[in-house]
Amino acid sequence: MTFSRERRRTVVCAAVIAAIVALDRASKVAVERHLAARGSVKVFWLLYLTYVKNTGAAFSMLRGMNLFFIAVSIVLLLGMFKYRRELCCGGLLAEAGMLFVAGGAIGNLWDRLAYGAVTDFIDFRAFPAVFNVADSFITTGGIMLGLALYLSDTKEGA
Repeated sequence: MTFSRERRRTVVCAAVIAAIVALDRASKVAVERHLAARGSVKVFWLLYLTYVKNTGAAFSMLRGMNLFFIAVSIVLLLGMFKYRRELCCGGLLAEAGMLFVAGGAIGNLWDRLAYGAVTDFIDFRAFPAVFNVADSFITTGGIMLGLALYLSDTKEGA
């Protein structure tokens, strides 16, 4: 059985998202098993692993609004999948950015639905918030999408 190019691309995209979610879940499970009782552990210099349950968004803003963030995540994901072709017109950078955002959003959505809060643990004491692997993918993906849009606008303007 042979797959069309579009079908192979869809399978690869699903695999990337699944890998991001699996990495996020594995890190959170490990933190909950080994760090929850200890609270915080210094890894080196400014990097600590600090167990935190976050019911808010980045920087713990809007704490206690879990249902709001569940709804926003679902709408964001549905919009991204509905407009996937348009979002990916910026090429591989835009597509990778979209996959990173989607994988991270699903990882945090999983926590919100299953546990009522997101597990955060990456703590750079010089940075004002504790975050997780999913947050890192969302941020990196957002930067990639922004850069892809900027580059596509620059090309169109030239």
